[in-house]
Amino acid sequence: MSTDKLFAALHFTGLAIGGSAALAHGLKLSGRALVPDLVLPQYPGSFEVTATTTSTITLRNTSDTTGDCVVWCQVIHPVERMFGMTLDDGTLDEFLTPHPFVLGSPNSGSPSGGGALTISAILTSGTVLTDANQLVRVNPTAGGFTVTLPAASTASGEVVIVKNVSASVNAVTVAAGGGDTVDGAASVVLSGNRFHWQVVSDGVSQWMVTA
Repeated sequence: MSTDKLFAALHFTGLAIGGSAALAHGLKLSGRALVPDLVLPQYPGSFEVTATTTSTITLRNTSDTTGDCVVWCQVIHPVERMFGMTLDDGTLDEFLTPHPFVLGSPNSGSPSGGGALTISAILTSGTVLTDANQLVRVNPTAGGFTVTLPAASTASGEVVIVKNVSASVNAVTVAAGGGDTVDGAASVVLSGNRFHWQVVSDGVSQWMVTA
């Protein structure tokens, strides 16, 4: 059984303003611990990622009175790492400026491979997405609804992450637009409190589930 872990959601709670805390992310591939490539704080305007290592992420609360924040972190380039291949720059950091890429950091810039992930407003009803490369936050507390993906042909290699930011277990349906499919199906039903789910476009007509 594989022990690879390419994605983690870290829940920081009760962090006082001005205070810092570190949580373990556990990201690894082929038994090797890795520094996250993408680090996405839930509230980048109120929390600051101050350190990332092969084992932990350190978060500082700059202004949030609740002290609660989720940090999503992810490893990319899994195929190259799996087979021991070296990317063009020899560091496995190609397309990332800087590494790790921390959303909301002052020097984050934009990856040359197509731009940083954007974080959506929290969705509570049916929505048709017009762009990929985003973290789509959903809250189905008031009832289930459908999120429709953009055309796969316009988003080659781009990612959509769907994250339930609530404790609700109501279902959120993710549907492919037009004649597209999600791993061969017209739609996928997601449920469970605080679930996360990810797809990548093949650039033709399919969204492939990767997490």
